Amino acid sequence: MRQGHLALLKRWYYRPEARREGEIFFPGAEGRWPVKAILRGIGRVAAKALLASTRG
Repeated sequence: MRQGHLALLKRWYYRPEARREGEIFFPGAEGRWPVKAILRGIGRVAAKALLASTRG
């Protein structure tokens, strides 16, 4: 199962950045998620989606 997940991650990550949607986040050393970074990432992805929809 882990191999399948890694294969999907590899396909997504090595896609050209213009076609890549989303961002990836990992928990820190203490196992806590970087909440501020995740929220900023959501804002970037949403802004990119809004820009693409208005060009439509």
